[in-house]
Amino acid sequence: MPSCLSCLTPRGARQRSTKSDSSDQENGSQSKILRRPHPPFNFPPPNASLGDYILKKLSTMPDFVAQVDSTTEREDTYGQMKDRSIRTALWLRNHGISPGDVVVVCSHNHCDSVIPVYAALYCAATMMPWDPILNTKDLKYLISLCPPTFIFCDMESVCTIRVVLRESKCNAKVIVFGEHHDCISYEKEVLKTELTKDFKCTQFDDVEQVAVIVCSSGSVGMPKAVEHTHRNLLVQLSVVSYLNIDRKTTMVLSSLYWISGTVATFVSLACNLKCIIVPTFEEQTACKLVEKYSVNWILMGTSVLLRLIHSGYLEKYDMSSVEKISAAGGVVSSEAFGLLKKAMPRVQIILGYGMTELCGVATIQDPTSKPGSCGKLIIGIALKVIDLERGEILGPGEIGELCWQSPCIMKGYRNNPEETLNAIDSENWLHSGDIGYYDSDGDIFIVDRLREMIKYRGNQIAPAEIENIIRRHPGVKDCVVVGKPHKVDGEHPVAFIVRREGIQVTEKEIIDLVAAEVIERKQLRGGVRFLDEFPLTPTGKPKRLALREILRNENK
Repeated sequence: MPSCLSCLTPRGARQRSTKSDSSDQENGSQSKILRRPHPPFNFPPPNASLGDYILKKLSTMPDFVAQVDSTTEREDTYGQMKDRSIRTALWLRNHGISPGDVVVVCSHNHCDSVIPVYAALYCAATMMPWDPILNTKDLKYLISLCPPTFIFCDMESVCTIRVVLRESKCNAKVIVFGEHHDCISYEKEVLKTELTKDFKCTQFDDVEQVAVIVCSSGSVGMPKAVEHTHRNLLVQLSVVSYLNIDRKTTMVLSSLYWISGTVATFVSLACNLKCIIVPTFEEQTACKLVEKYSVNWILMGTSVLLRLIHSGYLEKYDMSSVEKISAAGGVVSSEAFGLLKKAMPRVQIILGYGMTELCGVATIQDPTSKPGSCGKLIIGIALKVIDLERGEILGPGEIGELCWQSPCIMKGYRNNPEETLNAIDSENWLHSGDIGYYDSDGDIFIVDRLREMIKYRGNQIAPAEIENIIRRHPGVKDCVVVGKPHKVDGEHPVAFIVRREGIQVTEKEIIDLVAAEVIERKQLRGGVRFLDEFPLTPTGKPKRLALREILRNENK
């Protein structure tokens, strides 16, 4: 492995992977592991500070316009961002912040939302984004995982946050972007803090110092709090220098709550990007902004990309300035990919595979990538595919669980050592829970989630295969296939469907459509359920656990 991986702390052994760990040496299966080593470049020292990196970057070009608020058209320069972030850090120090304290940012995207992120890192504190749409149950759970010391939030979240803090007996200080009679005003108090000469970031010696905590998506259960160190993120920024996107105008359609949004915050600095800030995603508005600001690069999750593809707005606005569209976080069918290429034939569409636990993407498409693949390994990443039953390392074209090595693998799940040991084995392989394979050219394909697989009479059924068939029906806006428990067969596949407005679709049509294209055991034995909308995670993914709960309640 590249030498940069040797600094990572080995984790405890994981029971299901002991066979694959030992077989690496015993049967020559090392040759089946895909690797893409780093080219020579300088890695940050173990105790390097992301706060130092940010402060230095903001000092280089004080007049560079780094942010434009799409709602107010306010422009924000590096110099202005540096001023506000230092004032915020000084205010935090004046109010007793300590290294390792958790600073929450619960906000839609705007020019000020990133400033407390920088300030927390200057103070060697840990930044944790919350999604402003989370309910009281979700927030109580997050507080139990990671009790915050300071919370920066929008006006719309204040009342909910105060109720949750009181019920959780948490004494975090609440700072509001705006004004609220019971909270500290960011503009009227925090930004009034006097500047001091020669401001310096808080230093630390812990090589495992946590910089950010970002929640996993929670599509099949409660989210886990994923810890990433300063060094994780600094290594990511070293890799980003190879993307050739310096000085571009970008639009990030990801919330800070998503790992893509968090990483994009730092990538924007690393590459001197001018970011068009979009508070919330809406298909037509996004296309209007591309036309207005001549956006070159759009970064989003695949769920957002699919909404954009099927909106009909790509053809109605001038999108000619767009050079790249990057998306990760889910499967994009070849049909959807084709629709995007038809609407924007000259655009480089960069689909990749990423995980919160990997601090971003592990694969990315290049011009040689095959349709339906998520591309090839990015530099510094290694991949092995292991057999689901025996744990053996598999070769090209063989389907199994994808396991990853990277210098950017999470430190662990906050306050959840058992799940950390289940995810990272003794040789520092991250077991993704995703099912897939690679081919002889190194293209990587995702088949499904391990925990989403449906087991019918001992046979594993990939929901994504059936979902892609159903989505081709003109009356289907979206669909999710899950397993319904059956006392004899194990599970029966059930399709949940949101209809497209104005187009009729029946259960029989869907069942017949699937039956015509899959083998007998993969048919929709559990039938079809129609919903007005899906319950969604904060990252926009359907909550499969909630859909399974609907099926369980049918039997009561």
